[in-house]
Amino acid sequence: DNVDIEYCLRARRAGYRILRNNTVVLSHAIGNIKEKKLLGRWLTVRNHSPMRKYYQIRNILYMHYKLYGRLSMEVLYRVLAAYFKVIFYEQDKARKIHEMNRGILDGFKYGRKARANR
Repeated sequence: DNVDIEYCLRARRAGYRILRNNTVVLSHAIGNIKEKKLLGRWLTVRNHSPMRKYYQIRNILYMHYKLYGRLSMEVLYRVLAAYFKVIFYEQDKARKIHEMNRGILDGFKYGRKARANR
């Protein structure tokens, strides 16, 4: 949920290099993955729990707001794509959208606080 990405971005800003090892494998559950076709292109729909949706949205907004003080078009696209997938392809839509909305509010709130405390 972007925790590892945020750590790497902070390490880079502090002058560290990030090394990647493609032979290491971490096995963990990442939802109930389904492939859906839309306009001739395949979409990966992961069907995470509502609480995981909250953390995904909150953390991406928090991370970008904290590190850059603004949101990029890429971040906005990712958030909109997450809503699109929930609305059109996932189950438990109402709870997931509720948690995603909460994630947006908290992402901005905590991101602004973190940015102000730098």
